[in-house]
Amino acid sequence: MAEKNAYTSHTLADIVNRKSPDGRLMPVVGVLNEINEVISDMYMVEANDKTSHLHTQQVNLGSPTIRRIGQGVAASKGNEKPVRDAIMLTEGWSEIDERLVRLSGDPADFRHAKDMAFVEGFMQGMTEYVIDGSGRDEELYGFSGRRASIGTYCLTASGTGSDMTSAYIVDWSETGCFGLYPAGSPGGFDMDVKGLETDKDSSSLLMDVYRTKFQWDLGLGLADDRGLYRIANIDTSSIATLAESSLPSIDDQLLYCIAKGKTKKAVGPLGGRFIYLNSDGFIILDRLAKDKTNVSYTPGEPFGYEGTAKYRSLMIHQVDSITSTETIIS
Repeated sequence: MAEKNAYTSHTLADIVNRKSPDGRLMPVVGVLNEINEVISDMYMVEANDKTSHLHTQQVNLGSPTIRRIGQGVAASKGNEKPVRDAIMLTEGWSEIDERLVRLSGDPADFRHAKDMAFVEGFMQGMTEYVIDGSGRDEELYGFSGRRASIGTYCLTASGTGSDMTSAYIVDWSETGCFGLYPAGSPGGFDMDVKGLETDKDSSSLLMDVYRTKFQWDLGLGLADDRGLYRIANIDTSSIATLAESSLPSIDDQLLYCIAKGKTKKAVGPLGGRFIYLNSDGFIILDRLAKDKTNVSYTPGEPFGYEGTAKYRSLMIHQVDSITSTETIIS
């Protein structure tokens, strides 16, 4: 039991803090949490391999049989299928002209600011893989690829045209959807401050630069299909002018996904369920909230407020890596 309590939280920040007691990575991970809510929400699991993770996905559950005196019962068991999810290896380099650093007046602070700006762009790219990674050519297998056709876990908002977006309802947990990092690594994330080095510019002329190398090895696993729902084909073309009654009825779709999910819990010590949509999706929900008959938002805070917007008990996070130029799926 003591070992279980030591691992009660599994976000990237928690893993890095536990595995890097010197705190070297904590300022960087803090920036990631500020700029990328998908990353900070993600429940992280240490893979059982360096570049992949073998686990099982629940197919169906066992069932009880009435036991009568003097009669036996048929054996029953749940069925699972083996799944191997790949861990994507990524790397990026921050490079700053030495003269620019020296002229700044505060080299350490200047380098930190430039490195953090690089981290923001680097991690926005990582979020795009989490949303749309194809699972091919060493990419991780993202949300949209796992929910690429309309069915039990992917609903349609019946939009038409080319200005489509999606909303995702994700259960971050070890039994739902989870992030993966290589066995033995500090959350799969690392930075190496190289210091001053000599480089060549585009014309092969010499110059001194400060370099920092960032690496992040990340995968995505899904233990139960109910851990990931998608609402696709959300038409965003006229959301600023349509009457509330004519807006895409994604509130009804959200209610369905929340009710059908593996768990009804919101945020807890071991993960939680979140709703992700982009700014257009947020506009739709906020406009729907203007409807006086709406009862899905907290009555005292019908629009939520910045940082804590909710639909029923689930936190809503804006993720603009979800585009509004998706094609219609069927």
